[in-house]
Order: sequence, then C-alpha cells, then structure tokens
Amino acid sequence: MSYAIIHSHICGMIFTFIEQHRLGFYFGRLYYELSDSLVLIPDASFVSHTKLKFPLPQKMSQSPNLAIEIILPESTNNLIRSKIEAYLAHGTQLVWIVYPEDKVVDVWRAMPDGSLNKRAFGMNDTLSGENVLPNFTLPIRDIFSDEFAS
Repeated sequence: MSYAIIHSHICGMIFTFIEQHRLGFYFGRLYYELSDSLVLIPDASFVSHTKLKFPLPQKMSQSPNLAIEIILPESTNNLIRSKIEAYLAHGTQLVWIVYPEDKVVDVWRAMPDGSLNKRAFGMNDTLSGENVLPNFTLPIRDIFSDEFAS
C-alpha cells in the first residue's frame, strides 16, 4: 500500500474528527522550528486550540500535540528514534509511527519520570486519541485498508 493512500486515510479520519469537535488544527507536512538547530517536519500533526490561535504564525515555534510519521523503507532506525525523542523532549504528547510494510503503528509518549513508553498496535487493535484527541478512535485496519485504493 502506498504512502499517499495511508496518509490520506489518516488525514481524512483525524481532520474530520478535529473539525467536528473544534479541537484545533490538523496539518500535513508542516515545519516546526523548535530551536535554531532543530526543525521537524512530521507527515501529519495536530495542534490544539490551547496552543495556537488565529492568525496562525508564519513559523511554528512549538511542538504539535500529536505528530505522525509514516515510515518509508529507506528510513533508518536511528533517524526514527531521534525524531521520536526530539518530539517528546519538546512537548509533543503523542507520536504515532506508522509502518506500512508491517501494518503496525507504534505509539510513543514521554512518562512523568522522563522515560519513553512505546506500545505497538497491530491490525486487530484500535488507536485512541487519549487526552490529546479525547474520544477519538481509529482502527488500525482502517489505516491500511485498500478498499478505496482502486
């Protein structure tokens, strides 16, 4: 399944939920300049109304509440891990790492003691928006569905 199809499935479901509940802003491929030497560009992200107001800034200088990375085959484990650590160190509450080839989503969060927690979700599991997107659920099967691909 292609990156674009997976991206559109995730975008559609989260964007619709955010709009219906007026929770904030959903972005695809937006630059987050978190320091002079750190710019992160998640494949998709959510920023709550409590973090941003209109007019939106030209540059995002704070991390998103939720960052989503869809992993390409050429991505290295070191690069993925460094992005996860950077997001969480700068205040992102949830990081979803989507592995199209394995049809798995890893959910990462920082724990109160500073450690990182990862939980893997497979095809029979359902993601939760937790306290970032309250009451949002997304079956993993829906992310990787090719029902609309043809």
